[in-house]
Amino acid sequence: MNDEHFLRLALELAGKGAGQVSPNPMVGCVLVKEGKVIGRGYHQKYGGPHAEVNAINSAEADLTGAVMYVSLEPCSHFGKTPPCADLIISKGISRVVVGALDPNPLVSGKGVKKLIESGIDVTVPLLEDECKERIKFFLKHITTGMPYILVKTAASLNGKVNREPGRPAQLTCTESAAMVHRLRSEYDLILTGSGTVTADDPMFTVRKAAGRNPAVAILDSSLSISPSARLFAAGRKVYIFTAMDQDRAKAELLREKGAEVIEVGKDERGFLLLHEVFSVLGKKGIGSVMAESGPRLTSSLLASGFTDEFIIYITTEMIAGGENFIHPEFGGVPQGSQLLHTATGSSGTDICLTFRTEKSLKHVYRSG
Repeated sequence: MNDEHFLRLALELAGKGAGQVSPNPMVGCVLVKEGKVIGRGYHQKYGGPHAEVNAINSAEADLTGAVMYVSLEPCSHFGKTPPCADLIISKGISRVVVGALDPNPLVSGKGVKKLIESGIDVTVPLLEDECKERIKFFLKHITTGMPYILVKTAASLNGKVNREPGRPAQLTCTESAAMVHRLRSEYDLILTGSGTVTADDPMFTVRKAAGRNPAVAILDSSLSISPSARLFAAGRKVYIFTAMDQDRAKAELLREKGAEVIEVGKDERGFLLLHEVFSVLGKKGIGSVMAESGPRLTSSLLASGFTDEFIIYITTEMIAGGENFIHPEFGGVPQGSQLLHTATGSSGTDICLTFRTEKSLKHVYRSG
């Protein structure tokens, strides 16, 4: 068994932290001595021990001369927890294999440098693309201050999202519905529009998979949603983004339901400025956003240049009426989407297509 084998074990462990550690990254760690795994750990929850600490605490043998495999560079600074690099040095571990350097400016090579200066043999990077993919939410958020954006939709074989305009319709099979609930559990926040809330009265909770309920953000330029909407009853954070100078009394009613009402600017078409929305969410520690919305907001997000990933579930049904998943005002494929098809899969009787932007595939973002 080689280094890649053990590092892949660490990557698998890292995935267990999905939906639990944000705004921190998912990290996994494996300890090996004389070719045998003697300790395993992963970052289980935000504010809790890091993967390296959990692996060390689980160790079944003395760690002197052991090799540590960790998917992300060990930290070297005091944050919610003490520096992992100091702990590794103190345990007599002789070699550390690191999947990728930490993009966090507080770490970014400093952890590796500290280990090397202490005499530990360090290999870095290894399986770098796979390790960066595991932390794609964290990587974008820590680099740009903006959340990773997934746009999800479902449509019939001929591109319809419903059977009648403005009327909700369950198009996908039960397997696809379960996949969507699993996705929800992994994202910090669900983004939707006031039209979807009014028409469907959705809960946006996780019911068909294990995991937490994400926060919700609603784009509502005129504060049209009802304070009795079901999503207020789920006991999680709700943000409502609206235009400047809206009905103060209505805003206060929504605040009484637990919502945080936030004013942002509008563009020349009357759309709320997505850059301001995502900037506010990023500053609030929201590292990942999953959009579940109607055709207009879906199209606007795809055209905006902010979307990192697009998933569409396509059913085998043909629908004569209804609305297209791309809003007519955006024509065919929204300009600015720059999405590349990366995967085709099946989900029960549905087809699932995944698209990514080049920058998200290469894990390269510009700050600012």
